[in-house]
Amino acid sequence: MEVGKKLLLKTIEQDIPWKEVLEIYFKDFVAFFLPKLLPRVNWKQKPVFLDKEFQKLTGGLKDNKKILDKLIRVRLISGEIEVILIHIEIQGSYEKDFAERMLIYYLRIYEKYRCPITSIAILTDERKSWKPSKVEIKSPCTTLSFNYQVCKLLDYQKEWDKLVANRNIFSVVVMSHLKALETRRHAQDRLRWKIELVKLLYERGYKRNEIFHLFHFINRVLVLPVEMERSFEKKLKYYEEKKEMPYVSLFERSLTAKITERVEKEITPKLRKEITPKLRKEITPKLRKEITEKFKREVTPKVLKQGLSQGLLDGIQLALELKFNDKGLRLYKSVSKVRDIPFLRSFMQEIKKAKDVKELKEFIKEYKQKSVK
Repeated sequence: MEVGKKLLLKTIEQDIPWKEVLEIYFKDFVAFFLPKLLPRVNWKQKPVFLDKEFQKLTGGLKDNKKILDKLIRVRLISGEIEVILIHIEIQGSYEKDFAERMLIYYLRIYEKYRCPITSIAILTDERKSWKPSKVEIKSPCTTLSFNYQVCKLLDYQKEWDKLVANRNIFSVVVMSHLKALETRRHAQDRLRWKIELVKLLYERGYKRNEIFHLFHFINRVLVLPVEMERSFEKKLKYYEEKKEMPYVSLFERSLTAKITERVEKEITPKLRKEITPKLRKEITPKLRKEITEKFKREVTPKVLKQGLSQGLLDGIQLALELKFNDKGLRLYKSVSKVRDIPFLRSFMQEIKKAKDVKELKEFIKEYKQKSVK
């Protein structure tokens, strides 16, 4: 085992990546998992997510953070209303009363909305035989039978080629999840597959935002140890520069997101602790808003700039090493202290065009001369 099991599994247990991609690409979800429903829905009418309503209906039934439930109301082509219940077991812990809980959900939803309901359970666990899809309650004079659709992600392992050929966004979601399970004890394999899946986003020609959202999902599900995450970022940066991607780079956007998250987690709490209870009372909501805005305006950009310049330098170092070997690494020392982002971006472009190190030295010389002026 290359790294600890806990480290490589921690993101699979979170529902955030699934929640985000499901809400943004709901139509793609229906096309992938519920293809029979797709042509019946009037997509000109925006689906309505009933999160708060569902929470009230289920009450204490939903107390597991490893479960993601979504209730969505759609308008059909016929003009009728239909409600869709999506239940995703994020980690897939065994539940004896799983089917019974699906029935209770169904009955409570029907009592509230009195319309047709489509129920689907997405199972992400590794137990091939566990596919609870029905429940039956019998008495001498009465029988209640409830069946719902079940999708076991593990079943897609046998259909990998079909997933690769399928341009639906959720084919990438499923592939990412499968590789997260498959490589949970093999960090090197996970690094390789993470890079391959990101490349696939570009090769399929997805739109800019689609690429970023899917990259975010991959990044959250295929968690790497810190040292390998750095290697992944360097390779991603080099790949994007080599391909001359027309988008704002994934590397830079993911780096910005990480730094922003760090500011929120580390810097902001420290500032809050330093404010005494007495001073806290004196800070009005208006003043608090002004302080927050000033922090975002004056502090956050500086932190982001520092992180972005370091990310560009890491990409430059890798590109120089790959293209010019030891000569490239020696040249890197002459720019390693530079924090001028426009220059670093231009220099990365020059590396791709340069035939030898001399051309790059001349480019650096011109930059330093301009800086002196």
